[in-house]
Amino acid sequence: MLNPAQTVPTLPVGKRKLESEVETGFSADIASAEASRCYLCHYKFEIIDEKRVLCDECLNVKPVEGCIVEIASLVRDEEGRITGYTRVEQDKTDSLYYNRLWIDQSQCIRCGRCEAVCPVNAITIQKVSVDA
Repeated sequence: MLNPAQTVPTLPVGKRKLESEVETGFSADIASAEASRCYLCHYKFEIIDEKRVLCDECLNVKPVEGCIVEIASLVRDEEGRITGYTRVEQDKTDSLYYNRLWIDQSQCIRCGRCEAVCPVNAITIQKVSVDA
């Protein structure tokens, strides 16, 4: 299981000299996990709510608390682009059960566990690119 992205360890300021290497590097295990994450950064995981069967399997395997969230609605800008979401709040959201799940791309570590356990293939993986 991958953990959230790690910060590169650095030499404490008081121990730095003119020719010191500031970044001390990762252990072999952390370096391997971080390197495997790099191959997946151009993928976007999405949930197709219409296909869901409310099994919650993806919620049970998520490795990061905020990667899959229960949402009440999506927030869109004036051009219709999704810019955020409103989370379900217990005793505040007007619903017996959340009706949508959302994969927060800023929290998703692209481990693929949610897609692997989905019994109805409601989670898609799309390759994305940034236009220059």
